[in-house]
Amino acid sequence: MVGAAYAQFLASFSAIKVDHLITDNLRDLRRPDLELLIRFGNGVWAEETAEFLFDDMDYPVCSPAFAASHPGVTTADLPRLPLMEVDWVAPDWVCWEDILSHAGLRPEATKDRRLSKFSVAIAAAMADQGVVIGWHRIVAPMIAAGQLVRLTDLSMRPTGGYHLTWNTGLVPSPAAW
Repeated sequence: MVGAAYAQFLASFSAIKVDHLITDNLRDLRRPDLELLIRFGNGVWAEETAEFLFDDMDYPVCSPAFAASHPGVTTADLPRLPLMEVDWVAPDWVCWEDILSHAGLRPEATKDRRLSKFSVAIAAAMADQGVVIGWHRIVAPMIAAGQLVRLTDLSMRPTGGYHLTWNTGLVPSPAAW
């Protein structure tokens, strides 16, 4: 989590302890020391109460140099490019098959490379290694900084959104509210 608004939040609420625990292991979310979570999904999880926060938009991104070396790329050209796929454990994670199908393209024709973490895929995209599906709320600052660019006008709103969640069986501390 970065940005001026987040820095302002931390400065304004210095008594609140904020840990950034990013995990692919869903069992880690059941830890008793975690009071509030921000999760992406449909908002329905066993033994959790969820409050919708916001949605997102997904679109292809790459480095400016990669885009410059592939001038005039259209959505129809995407399956022939090196597409980097995040091998994610959550079923709601948008993959190339989803976004290409959304565009009316045959996803089985892609040459994708699988990476285990979104951050690694973004770093590979910045290193001119191909195209990754960017989640707008995450990649917008990188686009603004010139580290990434959108490739084509293809975009897709994923099913689900970001939710604030807490374990229904535990009462969060007053600081959590």
